[in-house]
Amino acid sequence: MESLKNYPIPPKELISGRKSILSILLEMKALKLVLLLLFIIKLTASYSQNDTPKFQFGVKASPAISWLSPETKFYKNDGTKLGFAWGFVTDFHLLNNYFISTGFSVNYVNGKLKFPSEVQVESIVVKGTMLRDYRMRFLEFPFLFKMKTNSFGDYRFYGQMGFITGFNIKSRSVDVFYPETGPTINDELDIYDETTFARINLAVGGGAEYKIDNSTSIFFGLMFHNGLTDVLSGKNPVDFRTEKAVPNALEVTFGVMF
Repeated sequence: MESLKNYPIPPKELISGRKSILSILLEMKALKLVLLLLFIIKLTASYSQNDTPKFQFGVKASPAISWLSPETKFYKNDGTKLGFAWGFVTDFHLLNNYFISTGFSVNYVNGKLKFPSEVQVESIVVKGTMLRDYRMRFLEFPFLFKMKTNSFGDYRFYGQMGFITGFNIKSRSVDVFYPETGPTINDELDIYDETTFARINLAVGGGAEYKIDNSTSIFFGLMFHNGLTDVLSGKNPVDFRTEKAVPNALEVTFGVMF
């Protein structure tokens, strides 16, 4: 075994330098802790000075106009569809007029596409044009940053923006196939395997609240949903291209907060 005398002893300047770095790190951690405590104190003080509840629960109903924007070659949008969503809302008060709005809802996402396709009639493959009416249902969880104005009498206005994550719970289609020759073919299909399991969209909107009493208010608003991810995952039977389309919607919301 080698003697410890063979190992050089670190100079005092190096030891003191390490101690200085360690002390700086400890001071930075202490500063972060102090800032965190100040932030908590500020939040607590804001709650004590403001009669706004820390959180509110509510229900909402949202009729909408929705459409699909295709990203696959030869696919075309075939018009808008009426949609609908219902669910529960929770607003968490952060600071002054700032809130986090979340909850969950069931959203009926609809749209129509037109694209080349083929179907098998008995033992014959027939080419033509497909008009497909998509009827999808998503369980959605929003995470929105909401800003409210001060009260104008019994009214209060708000704007909100954030992301909504949805999970596919049902997908069906109503098909009308126009063959190159022969009669039109109508069908209804379960297309859950041809749609994606999840989607994300950016939501931007605003509205107004009307205070009924100290704990109850009604609200109404307008929100635009800009899809960020595809909702289709099937293959076109003609050229085997992967189907891609992004859903968008313009939504009107009515609800009650308790």
